[in-house]
Amino acid sequence: MWVCLEMDCCTGLAVSGNLSMVQTWSCRANDACDVCIIRHQGCLQCLAEILTITDAVDDATAEAVDTIADLITCCVMSCMLAQQQAFKR
Repeated sequence: MWVCLEMDCCTGLAVSGNLSMVQTWSCRANDACDVCIIRHQGCLQCLAEILTITDAVDDATAEAVDTIADLITCCVMSCMLAQQQAFKR
């Protein structure tokens, strides 16, 4: 039950945690580029939420930043899943 809730409510955290476990088992680590991409993705998500909460920009701009942040998050998660698949082989 908890795994289903984790996958539905916290997909990004589940994928990230699973990658960390797979990397630990296969004695591998993120390289500097991976870390940079993941940090920028997290910062963009935070920026999108800050713009939405504070009304610092108009609604259309906040929605555009949020959409871009979501797209980048999906790209990062797909790369994480691809790395997991490569580590299993």
